[in-house]
Amino acid sequence: IGLAVLVILIGIRIILAPLFKRIRRKRIHRKIHEAMSDNGIVFTDATETGSNGGTYNVRFGERTIHQEGEEFTSATLSVNFGEMKFDLSDAHIPDCAVIDANCSFGELSIILPDGVRADVTKSGAFSEIDNRHRQPKDDNAPVVYVNATCSFGEIVIK
Repeated sequence: IGLAVLVILIGIRIILAPLFKRIRRKRIHRKIHEAMSDNGIVFTDATETGSNGGTYNVRFGERTIHQEGEEFTSATLSVNFGEMKFDLSDAHIPDCAVIDANCSFGELSIILPDGVRADVTKSGAFSEIDNRHRQPKDDNAPVVYVNATCSFGEIVIK
């Protein structure tokens, strides 16, 4: 019985190891960011050009952008050694919206609302660009064009 319990515990540890690694990595990343911020070094920057478009940059940091109730037409997203979550789930998206996404050594999540179609153009090296967005059955749904370029990182469209 003892051996069976040991095997089960080892199996659970193997299954849950990626979750704990991600939590640990975020905790370490947050501590480094806080230490640098305490010393006056701020690596996260963003420049917004208005509600109908914007340029959002993350360098050595973490940022969440939530477009709520606004009309979205275009954005340029850039992540370098950081993490960004770009949430359009509550935005109004007309046809032919464009997102230019560039990720190097980081993670970028783009969340699109239901009822829009995602047309993704991928270009990457040692990276993962994954379109997980459920396409609507309506052929006349608005289209969001995502130009994704990634190296040593991850871009996920949800």
